Amino acid sequence: MVAGVAAAVGGFLFFGPVGAAVGVIGLLIPLTILSAAASKRLSAIQSQLADMLMVVSSSLRAGHSFLLSLDTATKEISEPGATEFGRTMSEIRFGRDVDEALDSLVERIGSRDLEWTVTAIKIQRKIGGNLAEVLEGVAGTIRERETLRRQVKVLSAEGRISSYVLTVLPILLAVYLSFVNPAYLRVLTTTRTGIIMLSAAGGLMVFGYMWMQKIVRLDDV
Repeated sequence: MVAGVAAAVGGFLFFGPVGAAVGVIGLLIPLTILSAAASKRLSAIQSQLADMLMVVSSSLRAGHSFLLSLDTATKEISEPGATEFGRTMSEIRFGRDVDEALDSLVERIGSRDLEWTVTAIKIQRKIGGNLAEVLEGVAGTIRERETLRRQVKVLSAEGRISSYVLTVLPILLAVYLSFVNPAYLRVLTTTRTGIIMLSAAGGLMVFGYMWMQKIVRLDDV
């Protein structure tokens, strides 16, 4: 909603390529900020997951129950994991089934590592066995995946920066030309052919940005 209002305001306050550029920027900035914040939060939780599992495993080896071990780990980790896992513990205390509460946690966070962890916990709680040993193995796997994920992020940094530059550069160039030589781009906003070309170019820019982001992002890592 905020992105739509920003795009509309930019279109009304400015005209021609400047208005179009301001509208596009107003539409993309809020979405980009929200996406970056969500990704940062997810990365923070994933980086805490292995340590939390080790705390749970140690508590289980000390003879505590799974719920008490999970509550102990929730109190020892920092944000943002403390809030999410604390909410899960609150749901369990209010009578929600443990498996349902863990599934809800996975749905809220959207982490593949957490999904595998919860699946392992649910299976082990049903069939029995040494849950502490299982969690230690899962924690080791998560650490290896986190190391690989960081390596991929470093190797794909150039591609991500290139996608940002190639997307922003035409917009900034259009704004610059509109101030320096307004008549140069007037044909794009005063003729039917120009408007079609401008719309097609904007659509291709959005498609190109999404495609480049898809190339440099490995969801299964």
